[in-house]
Amino acid sequence: MVAPFADPDAILATPPIDPVCPETGAPMHRDTRPMTLTWQGETITLGMPGWYCDTSEESIHSGQDMKMSDRMLKLLRARHLASR
Repeated sequence: MVAPFADPDAILATPPIDPVCPETGAPMHRDTRPMTLTWQGETITLGMPGWYCDTSEESIHSGQDMKMSDRMLKLLRARHLASR
């Protein structure tokens, strides 16, 4: 299952200063990128909002961003329990 991608600007307003990558020092940009989560044999791919570095694989996620992955993990758990 693929979860809908959210508009990153609608989820979190852009802070006054964009963060820099902790690994490279390059500027990070607000985006939504695919992330696959697996739990107990159940898998889902979602659009994960966050700050992403284009020169490394680093990302920074706010508490609001993490709500997306938390919801998807709860869905995976519910699917697993329903299949028992």
